[in-house]
Amino acid sequence: PDPSAQPKGVFARVSDWLSQAERALRFVPPALASTREWRLETAAYAQTLHELQAMLSHLDVILRVRRGRVANARTHMDAVRCWSELIKQIELRVG
Repeated sequence: PDPSAQPKGVFARVSDWLSQAERALRFVPPALASTREWRLETAAYAQTLHELQAMLSHLDVILRVRRGRVANARTHMDAVRCWSELIKQIELRVG
């Protein structure tokens, strides 16, 4: 998905949810942690994290490409401004 199409604050909320889950995992009673259900649940959670990591990596690539395009556009605009200023200075001296 396009990062700019995401609602404002969505990434901060995802980060908060992940932090809450991590804190909760630290305080799991040993009796619960040794159950089959818990192992299945944590395996599903690990799979979800893996998928989330892939999505975030994809978004990172998109944002890097955009940042490069913006930098190139700025460089182009700076060059146009320099040429424009040069032409103005020449016109002032000639005109």
